[in-house]
Amino acid sequence: MKLGRDYSWWVEYVFEYEYFDTYDRIWCSAFDFDAGRFNRRKKDLKKAVTEHIKEHELSCEKYRNLRVRIKDRYMTTPTEV
Repeated sequence: MKLGRDYSWWVEYVFEYEYFDTYDRIWCSAFDFDAGRFNRRKKDLKKAVTEHIKEHELSCEKYRNLRVRIKDRYMTTPTEV
């Protein structure tokens, strides 16, 4: 594997945020976790995970105070074996 090109990372992460409850008209806290494969350099993983959460997990939510924490990461092959 060539470092920087032909590898990916399996990342386990947790994220917390507040979403607006339109029924009660208040901000509520939420916590969730997930894992996935990211084809980025190690130094860019947190940014990639944050972008993924914003685009896929919270795309239809009105949210604020997003906090992302990477729990575990390890280098993998770029595709499933």
